Amino acid sequence: MKYLIFIFLFFGCTTVKQKEIRKDAIVETKGMSCPMCANNIDRVLKKNPNIDQVHINLKKGFVIVQFKSGQKPPLSELIQAVEDSGFTVENAEYSQ
Repeated sequence: MKYLIFIFLFFGCTTVKQKEIRKDAIVETKGMSCPMCANNIDRVLKKNPNIDQVHINLKKGFVIVQFKSGQKPPLSELIQAVEDSGFTVENAEYSQ
């Protein structure tokens, strides 16, 4: 019985699909190494009135930015915000 419960939980949990997030822009950073770093970038980017959501992948150093409907701020604004937070931007681009 314990074996069947284990199989059910294992396979039941692995089939859950993650919600796909919209990626309007992706910023690759250098120097982001802890949750406080990520929190700082998140806070600074969200000050921009054109940004709706910010998703950060700390391990890979990526910042995914979602814009508010109908908005598309210049990449230079995103880059400047990340650099003002004390980090280096390796690459920034709009998603397609």
